[in-house]
Amino acid sequence: MSGRAPCIRTLVTKEVRDKITNAIEGLPLHQKTLLQLQDTLKRNDALAIPLLRDVVSYETTGKSKFLESIIYRLYFQWLNEVPSHLKPLLNQYEHLKSNWPIERHIKFKNAEPEAISLRNAWMRNKATAVDLSTSDGVIKPILNHFRYLRVNEDRLCKKKVGLPILEVPLNVFGTEIPECRVNNLLKKRIAHVKKSLLEDNPMLSPKLEDTLHSIINDSKNTRALKRVYLRSCSRAYTGESNPKDSSNITFHIIDW
Repeated sequence: MSGRAPCIRTLVTKEVRDKITNAIEGLPLHQKTLLQLQDTLKRNDALAIPLLRDVVSYETTGKSKFLESIIYRLYFQWLNEVPSHLKPLLNQYEHLKSNWPIERHIKFKNAEPEAISLRNAWMRNKATAVDLSTSDGVIKPILNHFRYLRVNEDRLCKKKVGLPILEVPLNVFGTEIPECRVNNLLKKRIAHVKKSLLEDNPMLSPKLEDTLHSIINDSKNTRALKRVYLRSCSRAYTGESNPKDSSNITFHIIDW
């Protein structure tokens, strides 16, 4: 023995995992989902706590919204793959920080009335918004994805996603804010885009789209169970890469 004290977090997690493993079996979900929940839990103890919250809430209230939450977590967050064009949001922060589109309001201080505004292009969801914002090969696919969400915001998003570009305002004296503040705002803006695309409104992988199609259209389902899955997947969309250009993604809303 090493003489080290046992890890409390590990002991608690195991206790929670054992409890939830038994609880999962009693959930009124498709058998394929139950098996995937069990397998996911075995591979990642950290998911036990949020899963247990939903299970306990369902057992306490009987409300189907907690079943919908479990389905969404499993397929849209835990099993879902990060699309290749969004992986720079996870591992290329310095590149993003150095090349992210910034609109400094000072440029409009003495500008001509027809000066191009990135904010205006994005607020109007113009097709040229992305090209006006960047020519960077890493950032452009990210902005294209973000624009797709903006264009389909009412259909796909629970809340407004805002703008992906960073706007640098003027202070009360009509000069630019300090660069240290600009850097902090930039960090928050990139984090916002990351959360919007990877957590709040993730693109469903083609593989999981097929899985959910098979579950939703299973003839053995009750109407009530099918409705639970349909509500959980009501904002689902996916995308396909151009074989000649992986950064060129064609998105579409999924029709279940």
